[in-house]
Amino acid sequence: MAKTVAVGQAEWADIVADVKKRTEVVITEDGEPIARVIPIENPMRGPMYGTITFHGDIVGPLDEEWKAEQ
Repeated sequence: MAKTVAVGQAEWADIVADVKKRTEVVITEDGEPIARVIPIENPMRGPMYGTITFHGDIVGPLDEEWKAEQ
């Protein structure tokens, strides 16, 4: 459900608060819509989110020497 706000009464903090609550905000001027602010579906979360597990240090040096380092 969208919330409608007149451009003269639009407060950025209120718009951000509504979007954080997953509410779409439509900004109007003279009763006509001029902008729409919508929340992102799943920010930074793709279909594989939460399925990867890291075991140990993934950026530190290995215990073995590579040919490229010889």
